[in-house]
Amino acid sequence: MEKQNGFLSITANLSGVFNYSFVETVPYEFFIPKPDKYIPVNLTGKMYHCQKCGKEVEVRYHHTGVTYFSKSRLAAQRRNYEKLGLDFPVLQRIEAEEPFTNHAIGYCGTCAEDEILCSMEYGQRIYNLCETMHKADENIVLQARMHMGDVLQRCLHDEPMVAEFLSYDIQDQQALCNLISSVILRDTKAIAADLSAYRSLQEKLAAEINDLQALQPAAWPVYASRPTDAYESMSDEFYHEYTVAFPAAGTCGQNFYIYRMVEKNRVRLFVEQRRIATLEELLLEAGIQPLWVQWFMAKGIGTKA
Repeated sequence: MEKQNGFLSITANLSGVFNYSFVETVPYEFFIPKPDKYIPVNLTGKMYHCQKCGKEVEVRYHHTGVTYFSKSRLAAQRRNYEKLGLDFPVLQRIEAEEPFTNHAIGYCGTCAEDEILCSMEYGQRIYNLCETMHKADENIVLQARMHMGDVLQRCLHDEPMVAEFLSYDIQDQQALCNLISSVILRDTKAIAADLSAYRSLQEKLAAEINDLQALQPAAWPVYASRPTDAYESMSDEFYHEYTVAFPAAGTCGQNFYIYRMVEKNRVRLFVEQRRIATLEELLLEAGIQPLWVQWFMAKGIGTKA
């Protein structure tokens, strides 16, 4: 279960495809923003507004100069300013590079629980089910690590077993990781049970999504989660260094639900991705954690490594 060079993470791929399908959906492409399509803006931050409870979340951007907005994206910002009763800066102020704040209107994570995530409307439910799949993809690895850590702790509290480990001639880090792996493999029942439940859940979710999306057009609007610490392109076509804005380092990520379009082909792409199917794959995804190595070395096991 020690990850080798060239290891391709199933979970990382799933996260990337979910992001491509539902979060930042424009592809990367190198291009020079043309004046007839793009406007340079001194973008300094973003404000999220919950339309139910009124909660506001401010995000400051890592600022390295102007960010190029597509004219359609800037027009969408004008509409949000108007909905919020804010004065949209005239073009002369934007061209003078006065600080500009992006505004998003939707639902905070708490209000989304009542307003969005329980919706039975077909289009919204498809997204909600995909988000449930995404969370399950992440949680199965976290659960496996928790069980693996529990197995190791039980062994390290067993004095005869620790004495046995101390008798081994562990000369390098790889040997210590191999020992940790062998200890974990002594008890995988809880991990296997979680994996079985995960696979059953994903099969059930995929079947319902496939049934519902057969009734949908090529694209439809939903409220989809956007993490407040995620990068965002200010172009409706591509993202590139000219158009992308990054939240400042240390930004606390919160899920905020924004009204947007999703595409049937991207829903299908996400659902049909390869997922963790075997115990071996799950153990590889979980990997050997540095903290576990520290636990063993604290007992004097592998101190020569």
